[in-house]
Amino acid sequence: MKNKTIKELLMKAAKGYKVSEVTVEYTEVNGKMQVTKKRETKKDVPGDMKALQLLLESERMDGENIGSLSDEALERERLRLLEKLKQGDGNGEN
Repeated sequence: MKNKTIKELLMKAAKGYKVSEVTVEYTEVNGKMQVTKKRETKKDVPGDMKALQLLLESERMDGENIGSLSDEALERERLRLLEKLKQGDGNGEN
């Protein structure tokens, strides 16, 4: 896998994303299986702090040791990066 692809996947995990899940139930009718229920649910997967930490480590954040940052500092940085993306930085979807 290319570094750019890995970075894009880490960015998606750090930002969080939406996922659709389809559940289908079948019942046998006259010897044939037929769909009786089909349900689609959409879920929000929250941003992942470990993915954010890996992203920040890859960027080296001006030489600061990311591993020493508190969860609160990582959360602030995650929010800062999300805001930067919303302003049209061009890295991924919202």
